[in-house]
Amino acid sequence: MAAGRCTRCGSAEIGTDGLCSLCGFPAKVANSVMTRAYIVTGSLALSVLVYAALAYFLVQSGAFSGPSVRLPQPVSYVLLGLGVLATLGGIVTARRGHLAETPQRVLAKLFRAGALCEVPAVLGFILALVTHDLRWLVMLTAFALIGFLSIAMEMPAYAQRVTEYLEAHPDYRRPKG
Repeated sequence: MAAGRCTRCGSAEIGTDGLCSLCGFPAKVANSVMTRAYIVTGSLALSVLVYAALAYFLVQSGAFSGPSVRLPQPVSYVLLGLGVLATLGGIVTARRGHLAETPQRVLAKLFRAGALCEVPAVLGFILALVTHDLRWLVMLTAFALIGFLSIAMEMPAYAQRVTEYLEAHPDYRRPKG
């Protein structure tokens, strides 16, 4: 028996062939897709916190001794707007979808949404180091985390889409490579 649960019937009995022992659903493929989705989006969300911690310690310790730059107010608003737009783009990308998508499309959509939600954190990291002002870091990291929270709330819907696709295509097997 393989580890995991069937996403269709909830049974814990998955055979070595990857099919659910009770309903015959290709549970191993569905579990593999969603496991990869959770790992990658979780890693991206964790990297947002790593950027924040790194910038905070570099600025507070004085280890980054570059010159502090004061940004003009219009530039500040433009950069803040870019961070907000990237987060909104990630949220829209995560929420937009069709029923019964292929597992590859589901993963690609989640990865695009995660990359878009990570942009504000990278922008906050750079601006905190350039301006030595941690307000940028806090504000843009918060936007990034809000985006990842939105993605996390969509994960059950993605699991449902994969399940529906695999129900409609019972002969589907994950492509090699």
